[in-house]
Amino acid sequence: MSNTPAQAPEGRPLREVLPALVALGVSIFIAITTELMPVGLLLLLAEDFGKSVAEVGIIVTVYATMVAVLSVPLTILTKRFERKTVLLATLAAFTLSSIVVSVSPYFWLVAVGRALGGAAHALFFAVAIGYPARLLRPADLGKGMAIVTSGVSLGFVLGVPAATALGVAFSWRVSFGIVAAVAVVLTLAVWRWLPSVPNVMSFGSAQTKVGTQETTSSGRAEKWNRSVPFISVLVVNLAVFLAHYSAYTYINPLLEHAAVAKEYVSLVLLIFGGAGLIGLAVVGRFLDVRPRAALLVTLVVFIVGLVGFALAINNLWLALFFALLWTAAFGGAPPFFSTGGVRTAVVSPDMTGAWVNATSNIGISVGAIIGGWVLAGAGLEFVPLLAAALFAVTAVIVWFSRRGFPSSPIATRVADIL
Repeated sequence: MSNTPAQAPEGRPLREVLPALVALGVSIFIAITTELMPVGLLLLLAEDFGKSVAEVGIIVTVYATMVAVLSVPLTILTKRFERKTVLLATLAAFTLSSIVVSVSPYFWLVAVGRALGGAAHALFFAVAIGYPARLLRPADLGKGMAIVTSGVSLGFVLGVPAATALGVAFSWRVSFGIVAAVAVVLTLAVWRWLPSVPNVMSFGSAQTKVGTQETTSSGRAEKWNRSVPFISVLVVNLAVFLAHYSAYTYINPLLEHAAVAKEYVSLVLLIFGGAGLIGLAVVGRFLDVRPRAALLVTLVVFIVGLVGFALAINNLWLALFFALLWTAAFGGAPPFFSTGGVRTAVVSPDMTGAWVNATSNIGISVGAIIGGWVLAGAGLEFVPLLAAALFAVTAVIVWFSRRGFPSSPIATRVADIL
């Protein structure tokens, strides 16, 4: 595939850039695996460095903090650089991060390697999420975004369990080393198949004209009015991740409470990941047709799954059925916000990716904290009900946010917001 810049104003049909989208999706798979694999390797790292699990857990916190804090600033700082070059640089940084961690004789150096990976992740997601909007014609944006974000579900389903299994069978260093090797291959694949795209930094003539009036009260009001749909998308994105992770952070004890034997927990989580992929495939069929209705239905499935799980927690098979609904709904959720944010045409696709990435990580962190409070106070059985209540509030926000989540997709000219 040629590396000459793609023509963003018209966009390309999905079939023409499918290899590029698949390469991006697999790259996101590696990014998610890199972020979460220490969770399954904490005990091995603690034993190797003679530290407690709580002390070693800092490498997870460092990574997430770098992502949440740096997503927007790094995207702004690199906005004048060609997008493909930036993407290749972040993949190289991922590779270096995993190499540093895998060979490090000191725990502080492991933390440094993780911090580098977090910074790379912050910028990588912004560019990767923005890329489909620069490549595809508007009619194919939803399907393309679903392909790219499938890497998130695959990271949960395959990446993290595989990295954990390799760590247990061989060494945690082997896990990070293999991830580094795969990242090298992906860097070459992206270099080969991903076309370059225009990197015009003007925000379009219409927005430029408005910008000359923003010092007046009417200009500021107009700017706010244009921003409301995008802000709505970010608020709902944060709310969905917060609600989901208020319960899913504690999925292991929840499954044990539902009488899932410890030796089967990994298998059950793998099945949940498969349900997420099915949810993603279903949602992908509606993102370019009826996105608002599909999102509302997804939120209802979240609520039914969580309430059903809480009520049936003493009935193993019924509880697992409702948990499958819950996890299938989450598998299909991410594309709504990356696609919806781009379609508001308020900021560039890359800035959309940066803000979606930042709010997702904030939601994960805050959700885990709130779920922990309920767990410590009311008890484990109330955690899914908390999540269901939060999803109900989210559904109300979506219902009243018709501009952020319109009934039919808006055919945005990406060139006007680059």
